[in-house]
Amino acid sequence: MHEKERNTGDEVTDLSFQTIHADDSPKQVQNWLEKERTKEVNKVFLVNGKTYVIVQLGQKSTGGYRVSVKQIELVKPSSGNQTVFVHYQVKAPKQGSFNIQVLTYPVAIVVLNKEYHIDFCFKQIKKPNKLKETKSHPAVHEHHKSKTDKCGQDKLAHPQKLTENGEIEE
Repeated sequence: MHEKERNTGDEVTDLSFQTIHADDSPKQVQNWLEKERTKEVNKVFLVNGKTYVIVQLGQKSTGGYRVSVKQIELVKPSSGNQTVFVHYQVKAPKQGSFNIQVLTYPVAIVVLNKEYHIDFCFKQIKKPNKLKETKSHPAVHEHHKSKTDKCGQDKLAHPQKLTENGEIEE
């Protein structure tokens, strides 16, 4: 893991993760994906001692859409609650390009090798030229302005557990 200090006193640690295909995820996650694949949503699930992070674009009418997780950071502010930041990138087909006319359901799934019982903030990387290069990650998004850097409720996810049939446990 790569650790660095921000000027604000926040301690930021890059978390190691593995990108997986939906077929390689636990059955609970696969069942949830099948039921919810038409929705554009970010989710975090705790299954079998691991954390599964999902960035789902919902239903698209053509091919050519891609989503990928570029970096995951654990941010420990000098005061307040820890948060995991998930930086992801969406690529849409270029205007005027030829793409297959079929319904697609782009999704990125990554797994962390332990359970994280803290909030996850999803940040889309919109302009690659605004990214800062580091040795460990080619695309570090500079968003840690201060501990008051708000995520926004629409981008915040709380880890959840799933039943065997893919329902979210209450």
